[in-house]
Amino acid sequence: MITKCFVLNHFILESLDKYLRKQHHIAMLFKLIREPIFHMTEIKDSLDLMLEMSMNDLLNNPVIIEVMNLVNEG
Repeated sequence: MITKCFVLNHFILESLDKYLRKQHHIAMLFKLIREPIFHMTEIKDSLDLMLEMSMNDLLNNPVIIEVMNLVNEG
């Protein structure tokens, strides 16, 4: 079971990395990163969820860093 979870986690991270490298529309990427997550008591988005799950490889992806920088500058 642990091996299957590890394989699934690796697949998800690899798929997201490939998607981020192919997607060039900054507004769409920002919308996906900041998409709200439905929660009964807290207001969270996808970026908060990635932080909670310690998805550092994904958070350190150059595309995500560049999107956040461009949005914060603009």
